[in-house]
Amino acid sequence: MNTQFIIEAVALMGVCFATYKFYQLSQTVSELEEDLRDLKIMTHDRIKELEGTNDCIITDIDNLILKTSKKK
Repeated sequence: MNTQFIIEAVALMGVCFATYKFYQLSQTVSELEEDLRDLKIMTHDRIKELEGTNDCIITDIDNLILKTSKKK
């Protein structure tokens, strides 16, 4: 009887430990998903900023070419 009780207690502790670890893992996954969403938003915003910068650089280069062409 004592042996069976010990086995059941150890099994229950194992189940509790596994449940706790699964909970920790699901929390970590949720945090990673949230971080990934934030990173996607920041990347999207940065791409928009760079697209505007590239347009300005291209316009500046075009203007420089036009000015140089007119001087010749």
